[in-house]
Amino acid sequence: MANEITGTDNILVEFAEQNIVLVDPNKVLVNDEPQERLVKQENLTMYVNLQARVVPRSKVISGAGVETEALVDIFEGNINFMKPGGKDYLTTDWADTMTGGGDENGPFNQKVNSTKTDPLTGKDHQQETIINKRDPESFGIENIQISLNSAYIPTVTINFVDVRGKTLFEQGQNSPYAAFFQLPYPLFMLTVKGFYGKAVRYQLMMHKFSASFDPTSGNYNVTCNFIGRVSALLADITIQEIMNAPYMYPRQYETNSEDEGISKITTTRGAQIQHEVFNTYRRKGLIDEDFKDMTVKELVTKVSTLETAIENALQNYNLEALDDIDSYSKFLDQYTTRILGQAGWRNRFLDTSQTGVYVDRGGTDYVFYTWKKAVSENEEKKQEAIDSLKKFIKEGNDGLLKNKTFGEDKEEFIPVDIKYE
Repeated sequence: MANEITGTDNILVEFAEQNIVLVDPNKVLVNDEPQERLVKQENLTMYVNLQARVVPRSKVISGAGVETEALVDIFEGNINFMKPGGKDYLTTDWADTMTGGGDENGPFNQKVNSTKTDPLTGKDHQQETIINKRDPESFGIENIQISLNSAYIPTVTINFVDVRGKTLFEQGQNSPYAAFFQLPYPLFMLTVKGFYGKAVRYQLMMHKFSASFDPTSGNYNVTCNFIGRVSALLADITIQEIMNAPYMYPRQYETNSEDEGISKITTTRGAQIQHEVFNTYRRKGLIDEDFKDMTVKELVTKVSTLETAIENALQNYNLEALDDIDSYSKFLDQYTTRILGQAGWRNRFLDTSQTGVYVDRGGTDYVFYTWKKAVSENEEKKQEAIDSLKKFIKEGNDGLLKNKTFGEDKEEFIPVDIKYE
């Protein structure tokens, strides 16, 4: 890849505090600079492989010392489904083993009976061996089921298929997969890789082996059940056990004072350890010195009442003032519309086609209008207009002065100086 980043395993790790580590798997360090982590396309593959490490029953027979573990190759102890017979690729040897083919050394997997003498009894016995060994590659994995319990201990069930029984059952103890028949069972290692990410390897111990013959295909079906050999440290501790830990192993002490006499104090070993942990955090500066010891139950209770505590800490505000502002503004708009609006008092009785400006002594500008001709020539209509204006002014002023927040005798009183002259 042209834009491939070298050293993709140098994942970015940041240390926030002494006991807090931030690992960002999407970034890597290149020349001490964080960069986006690119994925090699050739690594986007899926595979599963099962390996077994067989320890011979006798170190003397295998030629190894007592202090060493004898790990021998295929047909003698080390099983690898991805590299059958130690090869780096799959071959067509399976066809030759089925048809009796071979190479210059003769047919593959040729059975030979030989006579051997028991060094202890001196008696001769027949022993079947296989020469020109080849892994027929006809014993494979059909299905794998992996499950993890609350302690993160894997339980694995693997279904195998032995085509025509050529590998496991026909060759018997000479089969490279005879480890399934060795007691105690050897250590198995299951490697599982998803499409994205790195492979995961499980160390497994087999605890059950079962096989059956399928008459429809002529193959043997084998089912093996495995359990994890190791588990994650402290992974099996539940949250309920953590909550109960400070109350475990109670202890009682007696105190004697002149005022109260003899009294009993009850504490627990769990609370003492928790106090030591909090003191360690205080000493390292991870928490404040005045931070009180707190159990998980106390933390849950405190968090559940957090909303109420925040509400109590806030000051009380009169939110009715917001409604009063809105009502005051709306009433003032109505007041203005009744007099100066399009259908208001001004357009009904005054001639707005001609206007003038009168400047009084204080420098305030006044806009004045003349009566409409029909009003000026009729004294009754003129008086009606004046009475109507006075009414609108009185009702408008009274409405503004009655506001609960900005009205008369209120803390936020707004003076109203609108009058008829």
